[in-house]
Amino acid sequence: MDTRRVTIMVRTKTVDFLTTVIISDFCPKCGKRRGPVEHGFAYDGSIRKDVSVWENPCGHVDYYGDVYREAQSNGLNEDTPWM
Repeated sequence: MDTRRVTIMVRTKTVDFLTTVIISDFCPKCGKRRGPVEHGFAYDGSIRKDVSVWENPCGHVDYYGDVYREAQSNGLNEDTPWM
């Protein structure tokens, strides 16, 4: 299985946090390969945090909430904090 490790911002009702997870290298909507991972930023109030960003060539958008749910269910992240 082709995978990638990405750092995402996870937002809950009580806390925002960063986590690094392993996800499939393929778009969950159409199965085409996701775009290359680059360095980007997310903002938690006035604090800038380093995250992974990518743009899928197929045009589907990977929202961090969806990526987090994918990581929770794909069986590759059991040892990841906050899962």
